[in-house]
Amino acid sequence: MEDGLDGVNYQAGFQPPADRWVEILLPISTFSPRYRGRPVPNAPPLRPEKVCQVGWMVADGQAGGFQLDIRGVTAAGQP
Repeated sequence: MEDGLDGVNYQAGFQPPADRWVEILLPISTFSPRYRGRPVPNAPPLRPEKVCQVGWMVADGQAGGFQLDIRGVTAAGQP
């Protein structure tokens, strides 16, 4: 919800299966506010209409090679 790279971000974890295409749905309710990996309990709720950046990262100390193929990204919701 911020243009900068050093503000609160909202994260939702997922682990896709290897070697096959799947559709992954991440409801807004699964995203939690974080700042540099730490929870931000008093952050405002995620407002989808304010999202201006989307990104992916490998986190939680995982080491080694990885590959994530993304066919498409769709933001969906109720009006």
